[in-house]
Amino acid sequence: MPDIIRENLTVNGYLRPTAIQMQALPIGMGMRDMIGLAPTGSGKSAAFLLPLIAFLLKQPPIKNNLI
Repeated sequence: MPDIIRENLTVNGYLRPTAIQMQALPIGMGMRDMIGLAPTGSGKSAAFLLPLIAFLLKQPPIKNNLI
């Protein structure tokens, strides 16, 4: 997980991953597909989005040549 994401999680009070996140984040960071079932409010969205954000941070900036 990139440092910028970890720092933002800590600053916002997220100190430990939930059970679904502990299982899903390594799979997501490895760019693998998975299905995860967990109750509402268990952190599924973060388990999906954090690897996605990490991937996007690695991409080069988009150049806008319309101007």
